[in-house]
Amino acid sequence: MTHSYTIMPTIDATGKLLSPLFIVMQEISGDFGPLVKKNLFTAPNIYVTASRSRKMMKDHLKTWLEEVYFPHVGDRTVLVIDSWSTYKNQVLLNNATPKGREVQVVTVPAKTTSLCQPLDVYGFRMWKAHSKKRQVQKTSTFQQ
Repeated sequence: MTHSYTIMPTIDATGKLLSPLFIVMQEISGDFGPLVKKNLFTAPNIYVTASRSRKMMKDHLKTWLEEVYFPHVGDRTVLVIDSWSTYKNQVLLNNATPKGREVQVVTVPAKTTSLCQPLDVYGFRMWKAHSKKRQVQKTSTFQQ
């Protein structure tokens, strides 16, 4: 069985990881059923939601902006995002931005995220290596 998910860590300009970590998990219905909700691990530094595809869709972006991003940034901020179409939705961003707040959006050019987006260059590379190592360990243990 595989589990698909998207993690959305948020860092500020100093490299500080902001809390909570936003996680989108794949669920066939796009929502957690009652049993999953009952048994789902929760913590104050994690915000978990569900999606049919495990990818961040427009409603997830809106939730991330409202629950994770805006509560932790000042009145004037720069938001660096990649060029995926969901992130480039200016109408959604404008609607989610609280009154009196100003956001300057900087979009990382397509096909360059792995070269210049800080979390891809430093954070996710280590995350992926660790996850792959853990998967190999689980597979090896299972086969023995």
